[in-house]
Amino acid sequence: MVVLGMLCFYWGEAQVKELHQDWDSMLSQTLIYLPSVLHIVYTNMLSTVYKNVAQSLTEYENHREESAFQNHLTAKVLVFTFFNYFAVLFHIAFFKQDVPLLRKRLASLLIVTQLVNQVTEVVIPFLVDRFISAPHRTEHEDDPQEDKFRNQSTLPAFPGLFAEYIELLVQFGYLSLFSCVYPLTAVLLLINNLTEIRSDAYKMCKLFRKPFSPPVANMGVWQIAFEVLSFVSVVSNCWLLLLSPWLQARFQEGGMSSTNVLLLAVLHVLILVKVILAVLIPDEPDWIRKKREHIEYTSMQALRQQVSRALAP
Repeated sequence: MVVLGMLCFYWGEAQVKELHQDWDSMLSQTLIYLPSVLHIVYTNMLSTVYKNVAQSLTEYENHREESAFQNHLTAKVLVFTFFNYFAVLFHIAFFKQDVPLLRKRLASLLIVTQLVNQVTEVVIPFLVDRFISAPHRTEHEDDPQEDKFRNQSTLPAFPGLFAEYIELLVQFGYLSLFSCVYPLTAVLLLINNLTEIRSDAYKMCKLFRKPFSPPVANMGVWQIAFEVLSFVSVVSNCWLLLLSPWLQARFQEGGMSSTNVLLLAVLHVLILVKVILAVLIPDEPDWIRKKREHIEYTSMQALRQQVSRALAP
């Protein structure tokens, strides 16, 4: 299905380019972005369908623990998300080597995705709360706190952070993999996340029950996914910089023909720097580690005293 979407996208691009060459008007200039917009809608629909399929497959596997279930579900969705959202971009960058098409594709992705996110994250929750939930709401500002908590139990359960992690992973991929082609990527993603912070807070406080936050040791599979993307981004950015006409002109002026050797050298240096920084900068700051160990020590001491009192005659 992903390959079929790519083929339809390229066919649409060819048809629109031919139409623009024949018409050369404002309408044909606008239609240039139509294949990208339609393919973005297609990938979003495909992502929703596959998430339901992955959920059913993971339930069929019948894992014994909830953590195993979540890890297998996340792994399935991550693999599909990578191919679904980034396959076209990698094919344009590494095989077609069409930087203008890649830039146009990124611009369409970020603009359409932001519009869809703003509608789904801000407009729809506001309309639901304003016209559906508010008329049936009976609480008042001067009601006791207990009644307010009791009314919250009638709200739907919080759906979790799975979709939020997927969205952040895709955004991190756009930013780290291809931002050197379209520098406005960081600005557009920043604007999107600033508005989404408030919209997510509004949904959690007004539209859903207060979520339960279970203690976890780390991000699990998500941490591995972000680290893999960070390593792939080094290769992607080096290759995209090599495709730059300005850089190719500098190579020709300097008489350098073996650009692939230079690319490999720069690539290995950057990966080495990244590994060194990852080793030197700990995942857990020293003051947090000391605070955590202090809390664990005091908890063990309190538990030991409680057991001693219980065993005392």
